[in-house]
Amino acid sequence: MGSWVKWILAGVSLASILLWFFTRDVVPRPIRIAASNPESQEYRVAQGIGNVLADSRHPVQVLAGDGSRDNIEKLRVGEADLAVVKGGSVSLQGLEVVAPLYPDAVLFVVRRGRNIHSVSDLSGKKVLVGLDLSGTHELAQIILKHYQLQGALRESQQYFTNLAKDPSLDAAFVATALTNPDLVDLMNSGDFEILPIDQAPALATIFPYFHTVSIPAGIFLGGGPVPPRTIQTLALPCL
Repeated sequence: MGSWVKWILAGVSLASILLWFFTRDVVPRPIRIAASNPESQEYRVAQGIGNVLADSRHPVQVLAGDGSRDNIEKLRVGEADLAVVKGGSVSLQGLEVVAPLYPDAVLFVVRRGRNIHSVSDLSGKKVLVGLDLSGTHELAQIILKHYQLQGALRESQQYFTNLAKDPSLDAAFVATALTNPDLVDLMNSGDFEILPIDQAPALATIFPYFHTVSIPAGIFLGGGPVPPRTIQTLALPCL
């Protein structure tokens, strides 16, 4: 009889241990999100995702970096669990897309008074093209090559907000949401204009991650409607 009691006690003990193991409060490992420059829209979105997950008691660590290429590299080497990237700017082979987040508009923002009225007029100008490891930089090279402007302008690898700080800069290539507060502030200053991308349909045909979009007149109010009339450009998904 005593042996049965021992077996019963052993079973109860094992059940208690298993119950404790599977119901205990375990501090989960943070979900690491690679999310580009802290000034960028991608970083803000990653912080928003982190706030939602934090409400469900799951910690999140948002990792700053230099852009989509940097984010993907962190993901591939195991330094991140998720990455925010500009669609089409990096290879996603072997990876899974969780969801499209929002559309990025592709813009050439130019300083007023520099006699720049078309993409071709950027030849010889000093233009911001994004950080070296960013999706913006990769996309800029694709479009500049299409317009046969690679090597024809003076490239500066900085974030586009530096356009407002450095008057020596003539223009910036920008790929971001039209609602990005940094872009809104820049355009509402009244010092800048947006160029139409006249060959947008051709680019969207050659590179299927692009699609054509129209930017309505007056989406920004920089001392008047900016742009003054509806213009055609490109967009692509941020993933």
